[in-house]
Amino acid sequence: MTAALADQLNAALLAGGAQLGTFAKRARTDPALQAGAAAGMMLRPAILTGAEHARLGADLTTLTGLLAALPQRLFGGDVDAMAEALGFPAVQRAAIEATWPDEVRLSRTDLMRTAEGFQAVEVNLHSSLGGLDSGPWHRAYLGVPAFADFAAEHRLSYLDPLDGVAGALRSAARRHGLGAFPRVALVDWPTSYPKVEARLHRLARLLSARGFSAFACHAGQLGLRDGRLHAEGRPIDIVYRIFVLEHVSQQPGLLAPLLAAHRSGAALLVMGFGAELLGNKGTLALLSANADSFSPAERAAVHRLVPWTRFLHAEHLADAVAQREDLILKPVGGYGARGIVAGWAVTDAAWRAALMDAVGEPWILQRRVRAIPERVPLLTGDGVTLGEVDVNWGAFVVDDRYSGMMIRAVPTGDTALISTATGALIGGCFSDRA
Repeated sequence: MTAALADQLNAALLAGGAQLGTFAKRARTDPALQAGAAAGMMLRPAILTGAEHARLGADLTTLTGLLAALPQRLFGGDVDAMAEALGFPAVQRAAIEATWPDEVRLSRTDLMRTAEGFQAVEVNLHSSLGGLDSGPWHRAYLGVPAFADFAAEHRLSYLDPLDGVAGALRSAARRHGLGAFPRVALVDWPTSYPKVEARLHRLARLLSARGFSAFACHAGQLGLRDGRLHAEGRPIDIVYRIFVLEHVSQQPGLLAPLLAAHRSGAALLVMGFGAELLGNKGTLALLSANADSFSPAERAAVHRLVPWTRFLHAEHLADAVAQREDLILKPVGGYGARGIVAGWAVTDAAWRAALMDAVGEPWILQRRVRAIPERVPLLTGDGVTLGEVDVNWGAFVVDDRYSGMMIRAVPTGDTALISTATGALIGGCFSDRA
């Protein structure tokens, strides 16, 4: 049904004349529609049926709940033991333990739609996830008359991930007595802040429009004054962390004011460093290898969503070399497709060398997920034409509630990795869930 509905949408949009060209121009020039790297936008959103929406939401809630329970389920509640097993150095393990557990749990599961259904190639747990500011993308689609008419006819709607985040922040603020308008600092690291400052200011404006007093800063600007956490004189109630755990190894001392305020309750760190423990690529290997120890419902969800994934060990080398076309190699840590080697996209020699370099380090092997191409309108030098793209569906879950989707897509066959770092188009997702 989804394919039929998508085909109808394609026809409606192509019949709209110059509307898609106008939309493409706006997407290139409107800062609210950028993903931080001037990424282009898909000319139409992805579509889910109500049944797909319901099944996916239930499975993702089960999956993220399992991830949160992994320290207890597999390590006897020993968070440090899990962190050590996943290869985190001591300074990072200390930061994880100091901020465990998270007050708010936010995830984005990156999925591919296959002939058997959706499969998760990665689960990211973090407060800095790309696509949280995708609400304006969806509203921009509704600004295209041909799409607005189609959406009204088929009762299509969307979820804004930032609405889910704002709701979770409000609940956390109420639990800690922070008042009606808590002050939220979106905190990045000094070295990366200049690259993302514009996006953080945009996120701050979007949060402020939802009832917060939000602003952007970096960890080097944090300090304590009379026991309160400040950023250059601005008091902070909630710390919304943007920087990642690997930054901590650069200058651990920058964390001192934040951790002190967190310990004393003077500021609420809503998403701590446990996110990287639960959301690194190694946790899919833990789920895949231990699925039989879960409940029947949990096991079924893991089998539906998680492709075969294992930690790379020396005894796997011979099989991995022989199965190059069907495997992908990923570092346990890292972001934005960094370090990933797709076996089917490299030579035998390059694959063997990548495996040899990775063995003994925290890396995983994952079975290749073969996506069904999606037909979408594409802007070419000759105008708008239909073409096939491979789609990465990024599904958000906030505190056990499905909270929307971001889409990234590349022309089929262009690259094995679908990421804004590899030039993917971005987009949103509507469903007929009403």
